[in-house]
Amino acid sequence: MIIDKNLFVGFQEKKLNDLKVGSSISIKGRFIGYDELLEEYKIDQATIIK
Repeated sequence: MIIDKNLFVGFQEKKLNDLKVGSSISIKGRFIGYDELLEEYKIDQATIIK
């Protein structure tokens, strides 16, 4: 999922149907690093914190 034009997040959960464009969420995950080719930051193993 692309959260921002510079942030890519890979979620562990498969059920992300409740999310809507423009909604505010908090996530927790592992920061992988910066991808210079795509010019974006990457996070994996993310979960939504409620």
